[in-house]
Amino acid sequence: MKKALKYIIILAVSAALTLLYGFCIGGDLSLWITAVIFFGSAFTLILFERKEKSNLQPIVKLLKTAAISFLMVAFSIILYGEVSSSSQKSVGTFEATVTDVVFAYRNHSYSFSINTPDGEELSIDVGSGELLPDRGDRVVIAEYEGLFGDAFYQYLGKSGDYALEDN
Repeated sequence: MKKALKYIIILAVSAALTLLYGFCIGGDLSLWITAVIFFGSAFTLILFERKEKSNLQPIVKLLKTAAISFLMVAFSIILYGEVSSSSQKSVGTFEATVTDVVFAYRNHSYSFSINTPDGEELSIDVGSGELLPDRGDRVVIAEYEGLFGDAFYQYLGKSGDYALEDN
Protein backbone atom coordinates (compact mmCIF):
# COMPACT_ATOMS: atom_id res chain seq x y z
CA MET A 1 0.00 0.00 0.00
CA LYS A 2 2.86 2.34 0.80
CA LYS A 3 4.24 2.08 -2.75
CA ALA A 4 0.85 2.79 -4.30
CA LEU A 5 0.30 5.78 -2.01
CA LYS A 6 2.85 7.95 -3.86
CA TYR A 7 1.05 7.36 -7.15
CA ILE A 8 -2.32 8.14 -5.58
CA ILE A 9 -0.91 11.37 -4.14
CA ILE A 10 0.59 12.39 -7.51
CA LEU A 11 -2.70 11.61 -9.28
CA ALA A 12 -4.71 13.60 -6.73
CA VAL A 13 -2.36 16.60 -6.89
CA SER A 14 -2.43 16.56 -10.72
CA ALA A 15 -6.22 16.44 -10.74
CA ALA A 16 -6.45 19.23 -8.15
CA LEU A 17 -4.05 21.47 -10.08
CA THR A 18 -5.93 20.85 -13.32
CA LEU A 19 -9.34 21.65 -11.83
CA LEU A 20 -7.97 24.65 -9.95
CA TYR A 21 -6.56 26.01 -13.19
CA GLY A 22 -9.88 25.43 -14.94
CA PHE A 23 -12.00 27.17 -12.33
CA CYS A 24 -9.59 30.05 -11.58
CA ILE A 25 -8.12 30.84 -15.02
CA GLY A 26 -10.11 28.79 -17.53
CA GLY A 27 -9.98 28.88 -21.30
CA ASP A 28 -7.84 26.41 -23.18
CA LEU A 29 -5.35 24.38 -21.18
CA SER A 30 -2.04 26.21 -21.46
CA LEU A 31 1.50 24.97 -21.78
CA TRP A 32 2.66 26.40 -18.47
CA ILE A 33 0.15 24.40 -16.40
CA THR A 34 1.13 21.18 -18.17
CA ALA A 35 4.78 21.98 -17.41
CA VAL A 36 3.89 22.58 -13.75
CA ILE A 37 2.10 19.23 -13.61
CA PHE A 38 5.01 17.45 -15.31
CA PHE A 39 7.73 18.92 -13.11
CA GLY A 40 5.58 18.69 -9.97
CA SER A 41 4.99 14.99 -10.61
CA ALA A 42 8.66 14.40 -11.33
CA PHE A 43 9.76 16.29 -8.21
CA THR A 44 7.29 14.40 -6.01
CA LEU A 45 8.42 11.05 -7.40
CA ILE A 46 12.07 11.96 -6.84
CA LEU A 47 11.29 12.91 -3.24
CA PHE A 48 9.45 9.65 -2.59
CA GLU A 49 12.09 7.48 -4.27
CA ARG A 50 14.97 9.23 -2.53
CA LYS A 51 14.18 7.36 0.67
CA GLU A 52 13.48 4.02 -1.02
CA LYS A 53 16.23 1.51 -1.63
CA SER A 54 16.13 0.28 -5.19
CA ASN A 55 18.28 -1.91 -7.40
CA LEU A 56 17.34 0.07 -10.51
CA GLN A 57 19.98 1.90 -12.52
CA PRO A 58 19.80 5.71 -12.29
CA ILE A 59 18.84 5.99 -15.99
CA VAL A 60 15.98 3.52 -15.46
CA LYS A 61 14.76 5.55 -12.47
CA LEU A 62 14.91 8.73 -14.59
CA LEU A 63 12.99 7.11 -17.46
CA LYS A 64 10.37 5.74 -15.05
CA THR A 65 9.95 9.18 -13.47
CA ALA A 66 9.63 10.85 -16.89
CA ALA A 67 7.11 8.25 -18.11
CA ILE A 68 4.91 8.64 -15.02
CA SER A 69 5.12 12.44 -15.30
CA PHE A 70 4.03 12.27 -18.95
CA LEU A 71 1.14 10.03 -17.92
CA MET A 72 0.06 12.63 -15.35
CA VAL A 73 0.11 15.34 -18.05
CA ALA A 74 -1.98 13.12 -20.36
CA PHE A 75 -4.38 12.41 -17.49
CA SER A 76 -4.68 16.15 -16.79
CA ILE A 77 -5.39 16.99 -20.44
CA ILE A 78 -8.09 14.32 -20.66
CA LEU A 79 -9.60 15.32 -17.30
CA TYR A 80 -9.68 19.00 -18.28
CA GLY A 81 -11.42 18.29 -21.58
CA GLU A 82 -13.96 15.89 -20.12
CA VAL A 83 -14.90 18.10 -17.17
CA SER A 84 -15.12 21.20 -19.36
CA SER A 85 -17.25 19.52 -22.01
CA SER A 86 -19.56 17.97 -19.40
CA SER A 87 -21.31 21.30 -18.93
CA GLN A 88 -21.66 23.05 -22.27
CA LYS A 89 -23.88 25.98 -23.05
CA SER A 90 -24.83 27.01 -26.54
CA VAL A 91 -23.28 30.23 -27.80
CA GLY A 92 -24.94 30.15 -31.20
CA THR A 93 -24.58 28.94 -34.78
CA PHE A 94 -22.83 30.34 -37.80
CA GLU A 95 -22.25 29.54 -41.44
CA ALA A 96 -18.79 29.02 -42.85
CA THR A 97 -17.14 27.84 -46.05
CA VAL A 98 -15.16 24.59 -46.03
CA THR A 99 -11.53 25.36 -46.89
CA ASP A 100 -10.06 21.84 -46.71
CA VAL A 101 -11.21 18.23 -46.21
CA VAL A 102 -8.97 15.62 -44.55
CA PHE A 103 -9.33 11.85 -44.23
CA ALA A 104 -7.13 10.18 -41.61
CA TYR A 105 -6.37 6.66 -42.80
CA ARG A 106 -5.05 5.50 -39.44
CA ASN A 107 -8.32 5.88 -37.53
CA HIS A 108 -10.68 6.26 -40.51
CA SER A 109 -11.92 9.65 -39.40
CA TYR A 110 -12.88 12.70 -41.39
CA SER A 111 -12.37 16.35 -40.61
CA PHE A 112 -12.67 19.59 -42.47
CA SER A 113 -11.29 23.07 -41.98
CA ILE A 114 -13.27 26.31 -41.87
CA ASN A 115 -12.65 29.92 -40.98
CA THR A 116 -14.82 31.28 -38.16
CA PRO A 117 -16.46 34.71 -38.41
CA ASP A 118 -13.59 35.94 -36.18
CA GLY A 119 -11.05 34.75 -38.78
CA GLU A 120 -9.78 31.80 -36.72
CA GLU A 121 -9.12 28.58 -38.64
CA LEU A 122 -10.81 25.52 -37.12
CA SER A 123 -10.70 21.82 -37.80
CA ILE A 124 -14.05 20.10 -37.26
CA ASP A 125 -14.27 16.31 -36.84
CA VAL A 126 -17.09 14.53 -38.62
CA GLY A 127 -18.59 11.24 -37.43
CA SER A 128 -18.40 8.26 -39.73
CA GLY A 129 -22.17 8.22 -40.29
CA GLU A 130 -22.40 11.88 -41.27
CA LEU A 131 -22.23 13.25 -44.79
CA LEU A 132 -18.86 14.89 -45.38
CA PRO A 133 -18.98 18.31 -47.02
CA ASP A 134 -16.79 19.13 -50.02
CA ARG A 135 -14.29 21.97 -50.28
CA GLY A 136 -16.19 25.20 -50.98
CA ASP A 137 -19.48 24.01 -49.42
CA ARG A 138 -21.27 26.28 -46.97
CA VAL A 139 -21.82 24.49 -43.64
CA VAL A 140 -23.61 25.30 -40.39
CA ILE A 141 -21.52 25.06 -37.21
CA ALA A 142 -22.81 25.19 -33.62
CA GLU A 143 -20.55 26.83 -31.06
CA TYR A 144 -20.61 25.82 -27.39
CA GLU A 145 -18.79 27.16 -24.37
CA GLY A 146 -17.49 24.61 -21.89
CA LEU A 147 -17.47 24.80 -18.11
CA PHE A 148 -14.00 26.40 -18.11
CA GLY A 149 -14.77 28.90 -20.88
CA ASP A 150 -13.17 27.01 -23.76
CA ALA A 151 -14.99 26.70 -27.07
CA PHE A 152 -16.37 23.53 -28.67
CA TYR A 153 -17.69 23.31 -32.22
CA GLN A 154 -20.11 20.84 -33.81
CA TYR A 155 -20.95 20.28 -37.46
CA LEU A 156 -24.73 20.48 -37.96
CA GLY A 157 -24.95 19.99 -41.72
CA LYS A 158 -24.71 21.72 -45.06
CA SER A 159 -26.18 25.18 -45.32
CA GLY A 160 -29.15 24.17 -47.50
CA ASP A 161 -29.97 21.13 -45.35
CA TYR A 162 -30.09 22.94 -42.02
CA ALA A 163 -32.15 25.99 -41.03
CA LEU A 164 -29.92 28.52 -39.25
CA GLU A 165 -31.25 29.70 -35.87
CA ASP A 166 -31.64 33.36 -35.08
CA ASN A 167 -28.93 34.46 -32.62
